[in-house]
Amino acid sequence: MEKVANSVLSPCKHASSGCEITLPHTEKADHEELCEFRPYSCPCPGASCKWQGSLEAVMPHLMHQHKSITTLQGEDIVFLATDISLPRAVDWVMMQSYFGFHFMLVLEKQDKYDGHQQCFAFSGGVSAISLH
Repeated sequence: MEKVANSVLSPCKHASSGCEITLPHTEKADHEELCEFRPYSCPCPGASCKWQGSLEAVMPHLMHQHKSITTLQGEDIVFLATDISLPRAVDWVMMQSYFGFHFMLVLEKQDKYDGHQQCFAFSGGVSAISLH
């Protein structure tokens, strides 16, 4: 019975968004979780934005709904964080566009830990979006 189930192919649940892959039932969940045609959530940290859309719609969404995010062009990254002495946790966010790809860069200041402020810069996970 398992052999029969593995031989039957079915389309990805994101077929209506453009995915043309058909898979055995045993591989379907793993593919659909990472499928490039799946809906993406807004990657803006610290925002309570509930937006979801296609990968191609992420950058236009950020530019129109999160206008406070600066977008710079080119290979040189200049990240200016203002009000760094604020006594609370803060995120500074910017977009960097280079050769048609867009990257979200985040500098995160966390609450004091053992009396010291901590800042972390990252560009990973959804915080690093590469859209072309």
